[in-house]
Order: sequence, then C-alpha cells, then structure tokens
Amino acid sequence: MRRKTYDVRNEAEVLTAVCLARPSAIVHLAASHLQTHFWAFRNTLAMGMNVVHAASLQKARLVWVAPS
Repeated sequence: MRRKTYDVRNEAEVLTAVCLARPSAIVHLAASHLQTHFWAFRNTLAMGMNVVHAASLQKARLVWVAPS
C-alpha cells in the first residue's frame, strides 16, 4: 500500500487500499468508540459495509469481528 493510513469509514479509501494490497484474506476488527451510541453504531456499520464490499470485489476471504 502506498499510504500509511486509510479512513475505513470512506468507501473509496477502503477500495483503494484493498485493490493495492490484493489480499487473499481480510480480518476486520475495527470499531468506533464515540461518546454517543448512534455515531458509534453508524461508523461501525459503515466501516463493516466498506470492508465487506472491498473483500467481495477482491474475492478475498473475510473474518469480521463486530462489537457487542
């Protein structure tokens, strides 16, 4: 990958990172820990959806650990 960090909430950045890395498997452990439950839930869901989309386009195996 060319950059050190990517914003997993941003679909374009996730797609770029996965396309550049071309992984055979992705382990997604990211979770948002904001003060309000709404924004934490929204960001965690957005991050997960972006990773699922990128993994499916790359045909990579995906392990997704979601917070409780």
